[in-house]
Amino acid sequence: MAEKLGLPFYDTDDLIMDRLGATIKEIVDQKGWPFFRAKEKAVIQEVAALNQGIVALGGGAILDPENRKILKQKGPIVWLTADVQTTIDRMQSDLHNGDNRPPLSEKDREGEIREMIVLRDPLYGQMAHLTVDTKGKTIEEVTREIIKKIDF
Repeated sequence: MAEKLGLPFYDTDDLIMDRLGATIKEIVDQKGWPFFRAKEKAVIQEVAALNQGIVALGGGAILDPENRKILKQKGPIVWLTADVQTTIDRMQSDLHNGDNRPPLSEKDREGEIREMIVLRDPLYGQMAHLTVDTKGKTIEEVTREIIKKIDF
């Protein structure tokens, strides 16, 4: 979408990994989730201060009330949804995930995703200006749908 709109793109997880020279799993294993979440908050504040851009957040960024406040003030928030199986399939095929993604709980992958959905969905629902179900859609189809519905 950023490419189509001629806007800069920022992925908060990528920015954190680049700056710390480690994967998220390595960061969490060595320093813990609170350290990672503090870095995430700092990156969100930084990109929110920029004039324009498309920002991809890590899934847990929404859990922090300050992050939600900052993000809500900045522009349209698009919530990309998918069912549990689609999410599992995408995580397994994403080279960024795999061994680089730390577990959030002691549950199996499906149990963890179900737990995340229960915890995060109400927050995403409150924040989103637009919700797009991505199941069965290509990136191009999702991009077109968002651009059609939001005035950038």
